[in-house]
Amino acid sequence: CRRELEKAFECKGTILGHDEGEEQEVIYLNRIIRWEEHGITYEADDRHVTNILRELGMEGCSGVSTPGQVEKDAPEGDVALSAGQQSTMRRVIAICNYLAQDVPGIGYSVKEVARTMAAPTTATASKVKRLARFLCNYPRQIHKFCWQTPPKGITVQSDSDWAGCRATRRSTSGGAVYLGNHLVKHWSKTQTNVTLSSAEAELVALVKSSTEGLGVQTLLREMGEQKSLAVETDS
Repeated sequence: CRRELEKAFECKGTILGHDEGEEQEVIYLNRIIRWEEHGITYEADDRHVTNILRELGMEGCSGVSTPGQVEKDAPEGDVALSAGQQSTMRRVIAICNYLAQDVPGIGYSVKEVARTMAAPTTATASKVKRLARFLCNYPRQIHKFCWQTPPKGITVQSDSDWAGCRATRRSTSGGAVYLGNHLVKHWSKTQTNVTLSSAEAELVALVKSSTEGLGVQTLLREMGEQKSLAVETDS
């Protein structure tokens, strides 16, 4: 496949491995990928966290153990930020959105602040600063893909929170795709419509998870890997 690509395009790349001429560590799109004895590790660029804290003027702030808090009621006294503050918030949210691809634990919190990215408010700023304090406490996350027996199938885990958004009463669909013990995809997405029961919210999340699982299954099939698909939900 690579030879065919090299015939049509100018290609350059690095082979990761332990044999002669292969690299033990490579950087791809600022992500650090290492070949180690137990498997492969994957880490996002920790400069993203440094940039977030610098933009907010929060270097050296005290950390927190969670990236967000559950809102019991819709925020009161929420007002728009100044033009300069809005620009800062948009830059920070954009960095957080990129980082969330590699840090599953902040997916929901980033999704929530990104919903107000067009017109950030004081409530947005409060949520972003909470997220920044969490990242200050946990600036690095390393994914370990340990060697495993080739799995027979794909497992997708699905969940939702019914009417989690107190302002719009919309629910969130969340899920993760596993290939054996390896997390290969995750998401947190606000549902389009207002669901009228927890069962309906779980069903919408289950459909989303099924489509994501089918997408990964199709990708693997195109790579010559036939895998079964199982979707799990707690309701």
